[in-house]
Amino acid sequence: MAERMVAGALVLLPSALLLLRLGEPFAISAMASTTAIVLHSPNRYRRRPHVIASCYATGLAITVPITLIGMLTSMSGLLASTIAAVVIVAAPVGRVHPPTACIPLAITRSPGPAAMLLGWVTFAVVAVGFLAALWMMLMLATRRRW
Repeated sequence: MAERMVAGALVLLPSALLLLRLGEPFAISAMASTTAIVLHSPNRYRRRPHVIASCYATGLAITVPITLIGMLTSMSGLLASTIAAVVIVAAPVGRVHPPTACIPLAITRSPGPAAMLLGWVTFAVVAVGFLAALWMMLMLATRRRW
């Protein structure tokens, strides 16, 4: 258990520090949920890292347009994010990797469309780094049994 805690901290803390700059309190939720699932079932992710990565990509592909349209129509960011989460939960991606439904909560408030888009780009870049770090950590831990 201690090894899992250290591994989780090594992967999540750098991501959280980068996402803190967005000023969005829930930006780390999808990554924290993914870390919990992966650390408790490492073989699943080690064999098929592309599945979780594609779920994140699909989650972003669903969420970004909905939240941008929401902003352009003066809809609250939280309402637009909720709509995106409902779409994700109803789609196959929500069944394959449930933390994908947390992605819409990552960016819920921005002063304008350009700032929101920048927030999503930042989140996507951090997510790519996070998923790569998670995969590398698992590759290094192949000799150990958690």
